Amino acid sequence: MAAIIGLKEKFLAERKDLIDKAYELYRKTGSWEDVEKFLREEFKEELSIFKPNLFTYFLLVGGILLLPSLYLWKVYFEPGTTAHFLSRLTFMLAAMFSLKGIVGHYVILFINRDRFEVELNTLKASIKGGNNGKQSN
Repeated sequence: MAAIIGLKEKFLAERKDLIDKAYELYRKTGSWEDVEKFLREEFKEELSIFKPNLFTYFLLVGGILLLPSLYLWKVYFEPGTTAHFLSRLTFMLAAMFSLKGIVGHYVILFINRDRFEVELNTLKASIKGGNNGKQSN
């Protein structure tokens, strides 16, 4: 289910080649900042705000329907008619779709970024050494 909506379970676990490159880069430079910069550049597109997920499509559908349904509701149809009711209903659904799209898009984005940061800290602990794989403060 998570893959359908755009959540990534693991970033680095699927890419063993990147982990090997990160170890190699750390051995060459001795700097964690270079490794972190390399990994952030590698996953830049996946962590981008412009990467669409399922909720982005809710935003598109709701946004497209929002203004026309508002126009039909307020200007075109007379109050008390079935068309007036349906246009008002369409407007409310479009507004809910838009809100769900905006909130859902950013929630997925921030959850993915948080998971990436956790994996980055875990990799840092394993490269630099730590207490049972945990980063020391």
